[in-house]
Amino acid sequence: MLQHHLQAPMMRLITSSLGVLARVNDGTLFNHLNTKDRDLVIDALDKLEQDTELAVKSLPKEISPFMRYRMEVLSKTPAGIMLRSLVQHLSGDQDVKYFDIARCLQELNTHHANIALELVQGFAINPHDPTFLTLIDSVNDTVDSLEKNHG
Repeated sequence: MLQHHLQAPMMRLITSSLGVLARVNDGTLFNHLNTKDRDLVIDALDKLEQDTELAVKSLPKEISPFMRYRMEVLSKTPAGIMLRSLVQHLSGDQDVKYFDIARCLQELNTHHANIALELVQGFAINPHDPTFLTLIDSVNDTVDSLEKNHG
């Protein structure tokens, strides 16, 4: 059973996920030919993004930021690429030895900049966090996979 403070955010997340699935099932997610369908898709995706942020913020603070934001770090979005570089930099990876954290924060939106700051803080508090070490392995696998597919 979910803790009481998590129930509402998780139910909202499930509901918004079902809204996106409805757009997949009715074909409008991939068919932006008319304004009405495009607006339905944008609304569904915006709601999913908002509800995801709310659900993540509702998680207990004791959860490592490396576990909390794993999906964002491993995503194939521009923000995910920057967050992966940040994690590699924190791990001491020589390929990103001179990573510019200030520039990273300027280029990310507020949500992703806050994630970056939490990752840096999490590393400063516990650089041997097992979830950080596991995330490094996943980041390296993701980077290798992307390089293999695009190289």
